[in-house]
Formats: sequence, C-alpha cells, structure tokens
Amino acid sequence: ATGVAKKLGITRAKLDDAFRAARKAAYLAQIDKAVADDRIDEDTAADLKADLEDADKRAFLEQYLRGWAMGLEFAEHNPRAAVQAVFEQFPTLAQNVGPQLGTMSCLQLMNVMRGDWSKRQGWGWHDMASWQNFFDMSASIGQNKNPIKAEDVCTNDLIPGANAFDAAKVKADAEGTPLLPEFEAVDVEAVRANLFAQAI
Repeated sequence: ATGVAKKLGITRAKLDDAFRAARKAAYLAQIDKAVADDRIDEDTAADLKADLEDADKRAFLEQYLRGWAMGLEFAEHNPRAAVQAVFEQFPTLAQNVGPQLGTMSCLQLMNVMRGDWSKRQGWGWHDMASWQNFFDMSASIGQNKNPIKAEDVCTNDLIPGANAFDAAKVKADAEGTPLLPEFEAVDVEAVRANLFAQAI
C-alpha cells in the first residue's frame, strides 16, 4: 500500500487515515452481510444508513473509497505496475505468485470491478437491478429467509465523492511508473487474450 501511495503522492498521514477508513469500511461490510444473512434486524441496518447522514462519517467513508477508486484507476492504466507495487509490500506473495500470474489476477479483478463501463457511473457504482436479481435468486434457493431490497443494503450515495479525483493525474502516474525487467517481460495483451481460458 505504501508503494502505491508513494506513486500517487499520498502522505503517510493520509495513508493512515485511509487504513482507519478501511477498517471501518470492513466493519460496515460485515453489517451488510449480516443483514443479507438475516443475522441482524432492521434497526441495525437503519444505524448504517444513519452513518451516511453524519457529515464526518460520510467524509471518512468517501476518503477511503476515493483512495480505493484511485487504486483501481491506477491498475486500469498499468496493471503490471499495480501488481509490482503490491509485491514490493508483500514479498512472499511475489515469490508464490510471480509477475505473470499476478498480472492475470489483477486483470481478472479489474474485469469484475470495471464491468461494462459505459453503463456505470464511476468506480463502485451499484446496478440496483442486478443486485435485486441476486437477492431474489438467493431467496429462491433458501440462502436468506426474508426478502431483501437492494436499496436497503446497497447505496450509490458515496460514489460521486469516491470518484472525485484527478483521473488524468492518476493515469499519468500509472503510465509513468517504471517497471522491473520481470514485469516488462509480461505481455499484458497476451494475458488479457487468455483471461478466461480456464473458465469452467
């Protein structure tokens, strides 16, 4: 994370804030899952929504999501550099995965996170109809006992703030990041062409 932060010109203080926000976001994600699994009541879900009405909490969440969105934007323009930055922080992962497989994993992740960009309104945007279909199908096979409305557990309210960054600068930083020889050797387009070769 600090490797990516340096490349994006983020200070240590901002990075610390982002990590605190990440922990909070993880907690909120657990609440969302608990709602979906029928383990918490509607009052708890209401508390989650109330967080969005609190200006400080909202700013806190948007700051974390903005860093997350910038990371995805960076990886979109230079997946090899994104993987290289992760490997700098996690050398064991680098030894176990390597540049080729790491780049493929990054591209697979980006394919899911980006989706059909022409129909999305920024990183993290939820297609409520798709989510509703997912919840309805989950209910139909007995994964959740009570009906779930997508609007009750998903929101796009934070998406504009999450995407309020200088995309051109992130792109320039990504494209200007020097690669180690082992990453230079990875043919991104060849990897992309075989992205679903192992699909079942």
